[in-house]
Amino acid sequence: MPAKSQATITVKYFFFLFLFILLSIQTEEAQKIINEYARVVNIFNTDSTDVDSIEVNNLVFEKGDTVLFIVMKGATVYMPWDGSALAGNIANWRNSGIYNILLVYEVQGNMIIFTTKLRTLVKTEPGEVAQLVKISGGRNIYRVDEPLTCKQWDPADGTGGVFALIAGRKIVLNSTIDVSGKGFQGGNPDAPVTDYFKGNCSEAADGFYTGSAVDSAGRKGESVVYEGFQFTRGMLYTAHGGGGGNGKYSGGGGGGDEVTDVDFEEVKDDKK
Repeated sequence: MPAKSQATITVKYFFFLFLFILLSIQTEEAQKIINEYARVVNIFNTDSTDVDSIEVNNLVFEKGDTVLFIVMKGATVYMPWDGSALAGNIANWRNSGIYNILLVYEVQGNMIIFTTKLRTLVKTEPGEVAQLVKISGGRNIYRVDEPLTCKQWDPADGTGGVFALIAGRKIVLNSTIDVSGKGFQGGNPDAPVTDYFKGNCSEAADGFYTGSAVDSAGRKGESVVYEGFQFTRGMLYTAHGGGGGNGKYSGGGGGGDEVTDVDFEEVKDDKK
């Protein structure tokens, strides 16, 4: 959308605009970040009759804030040695993709107490990553008069990659909202150290290699697969993270590639 063009988005009821980012193209345009982020350290929702609370690692919230709770990672995938023909596809979504829009009732240290309950979660497992995002807006009419974006997804602290804006009646776009390249990262051959592929292409034929196998394959792109997944190299994709090339001069896979409609239907079925 050109920077000077104007589009008015009007809805009859409360309007939410969320852009969940799974793209990998960088932008150099000066943009403003309107959200604040914190990683969820603990979730306290054992009492189904009471309000819930969470513990975060960054105190950027106040009483009355509207926030987005979202689980970014945690899924498992089928592996070749499982005997499945679906290697690389999601085996269990766990809580990945579940989100809630909540109001902050009280803040006690790093504890955030909500006014209501979190959406029902299945038992959390090691490697699941959730964050809390302070939602900007809240006015009856929100005018976007300058270029906006979100924080770049940071796999080290598990925050970013989400743009959240809310308005009562409508959002008026007098400028751009550009979140290109802010989501899950592609396979980077220069991080943490530069790869030097010395292997023979014919010897590197598997779809999954551990992160230390620099002589066999390039890195896969990042995805909703749980934090700590060891097989980060190889030509086969993991969920929607593209596979890295095998052998010498292997390229890295794309981060957070498009998920098909079939995949989304599977998520809906799993969350019922």
